[in-house]
Amino acid sequence: MKRPADLAPRRKTSAALKPPRLDPAPAPAAYLDGHRVRPTERALRDGTRVAIRLITPEDEARMVAFHATLSDESVHARYFGMRSLAFRTEHERLARLCHTDLAREVALVVDREQAGGEHEILGVGRLIRTPGRNEAEFALLVGDRWQGEGLGTALLSTLVRIARDARVRIFGHVLPGNAAMLHVIRAAGFELRLHAAEGEWVAELDFRPGRTTRIVPAPV
Repeated sequence: MKRPADLAPRRKTSAALKPPRLDPAPAPAAYLDGHRVRPTERALRDGTRVAIRLITPEDEARMVAFHATLSDESVHARYFGMRSLAFRTEHERLARLCHTDLAREVALVVDREQAGGEHEILGVGRLIRTPGRNEAEFALLVGDRWQGEGLGTALLSTLVRIARDARVRIFGHVLPGNAAMLHVIRAAGFELRLHAAEGEWVAELDFRPGRTTRIVPAPV
């Protein structure tokens, strides 16, 4: 019968025979802390008052209406290809996207309250942690009518703050033709690398322990 490991006799180590040096264990995968996100109000460049808040299951119908406003160009820039409105607004898909695990995925919406008290979604930002790794991928989508009003900058700055607090690397993929998004990303201080083979830019900010990242404040 084998002796249990915790009862096995330990070999003595002589002064001449030093125990091998063990490399430190890798840091455990970080978790996002979406629970700390609080709604923030701001005025867009045209004076419209909006709130940036976490998505909720009650937003499903608003997300259907939001996707119906998107042009083919906006859809292609976000998904790197065409996705039909039927696919984007499928109930099972939206139900999952509107109900997130805030330790692994944070989804923000830009919410405008209309005159009649109804709420309209103008843009969406997501930060999704890579399983088992200290990194998270961001994605942004802003309605055509509201592009150029600072929504992308506002969403991205909030996602960057979440990534910084979690001490993870935040990264995203952008098509070369998406000049507006590249401008927002550069203004936020991201480093950009062109992956010619994939035909895309990769943007990143690295907040992992031991890494240094220079943050350039983004204009609002």
